[in-house]
Amino acid sequence: FVILGHIKYPFILKKIFYILFLWSWLTTYCSAQPSAHFAANDTAVCAPSIVQFTDLSTAGAATITQWSWTRNGTFFSALPNPSLFFANAGSYDICLTVTDSLGNTDHQCFYNYISAFQSPTVHFKANRFLGCNPTSINFTDSTILGDAPIRQWRWDFGDGTIDTTNRHPTHIYTTVGTFDVTLVAIDTNGCSHSLLLSNYITIQPTLTAGITHNANSPQCGIPAIVNMTGISNATSATYLWSFDDGFINIGANQSHHYLAAG
Repeated sequence: FVILGHIKYPFILKKIFYILFLWSWLTTYCSAQPSAHFAANDTAVCAPSIVQFTDLSTAGAATITQWSWTRNGTFFSALPNPSLFFANAGSYDICLTVTDSLGNTDHQCFYNYISAFQSPTVHFKANRFLGCNPTSINFTDSTILGDAPIRQWRWDFGDGTIDTTNRHPTHIYTTVGTFDVTLVAIDTNGCSHSLLLSNYITIQPTLTAGITHNANSPQCGIPAIVNMTGISNATSATYLWSFDDGFINIGANQSHHYLAAG
């Protein structure tokens, strides 16, 4: 060994090498840890709803190989970018733990991160379901509120008419047919619900009635027998007769005896 001032150079070099190695190890394995971070496509949703999560973590010295997601402390996915169904209203904590190939981990939690609002539940009824053209029908909304008041009602009466103004509308049907009716209710949270009642309203042609009879000229003698037949455009109808002499009867064909002159 070369001794200069009683110092051994190999000893100094060994110390320097050890310090450099320790600094390199600390930089690689301690400083370069993974950093967990994530985001959701929406943090305020209407239940039931699906939320998509995206891993935004950054790797350290090694590649991130494991992901562990929890909702309110309960594990729900090991995927890097999972989706999660929120069936019920409430406030939810979301946490992500990432692990790299060297076993290093990091953890991030967002508390009360997802707010799921209760949506309204639509109900409605009509004051009648059958009528002759034209027919006026009153509709009544009986929607059950969610977490917020309703700000808009959208009625589709099935005949090409839309009403976005009235909660309890009156609609006049002027077309013969059978019609679906749909109501969409939207609350101030932006949550909505719809209800479709199929074949809810039936509008029939305007009913016509007529009579044919054999009394085409004055008849002499009492009793006078008159044969009458009711006619109508209805496929099925009930015929109620009043003969103007105090007698009434039911049936399409009648043979009535008039017992007094008149």
